[in-house]
Parts: sequence; structure tokens; C-alpha cells
Amino acid sequence: MLEELVPLCRDRATIRVLDTDSREDWRLAYGQRVPVLCAEGREISVARLDRDALLACLPALP
Repeated sequence: MLEELVPLCRDRATIRVLDTDSREDWRLAYGQRVPVLCAEGREISVARLDRDALLACLPALP
């Protein structure tokens, strides 16, 4: 997912990679449903990139 995500987010968003096993609440929320893409606390994609959902939440390029 990250390989697809980077070019789509370039100059539009900051990507942070976080370990879902590093926090108990994330481990309980996501379990084996990884990778997970979230934006502003909202789940965008699980396992595979949902390109349309991602593009809908990214700011437009000038």
C-alpha cells in the first residue's frame, strides 16, 4: 500500500507509518486488519489502497 500511497500524496499530505502493535488500543481495533490507512481519525483503506477514498480526502493540487 505504501508504494502506491507515496506518489499520490506527494506535495499534498504527510505520511506517517505507525506500528499497530505498539499500542493496545490499536492492536484491539485493527488486529490482523493491516495495513490500515487513516486520515484525520477516519479509516480510509484496509489491506488494499482505496484510491478513490484517498483522493477524496486529499487537498487538490494547485
